[in-house]
Amino acid sequence: PISGHGGKGGGIYNNTSLAMSGGLVQGNITGQGGDMGGYGGEGGGIANKGQLSLEAVPLLNNQTGDGGGGGPGGNGGGLTNYGQAQLNSLRIQGNQSGHGGPSPEDDFGGYDYLGDGGNGGGV
Repeated sequence: PISGHGGKGGGIYNNTSLAMSGGLVQGNITGQGGDMGGYGGEGGGIANKGQLSLEAVPLLNNQTGDGGGGGPGGNGGGLTNYGQAQLNSLRIQGNQSGHGGPSPEDDFGGYDYLGDGGNGGGV
């Protein structure tokens, strides 16, 4: 059984410094969690662990991955931030966080639990 996580940053992964003015971050998806409790990927549009500056950059219709095997769905459909972010004049619309994954089948052919859904569909 595989229990890896879905990764970070479906469109952009930043762990240093990034400044954007204009442009578009749209239609990106992070990976799903692995079968045995893997977390869905975080930051469907952008995952930031560094310094981020966005000016007039729409974050549209991005999505994080679903959890696998009882794992939680990914957080931050449009943007997940673990660093410093300066956001100006953004349009954040239609982004979704991942669903929690069902647990693996138990010995009786049923499911014991469902993983938590992801937080922050937009940010």
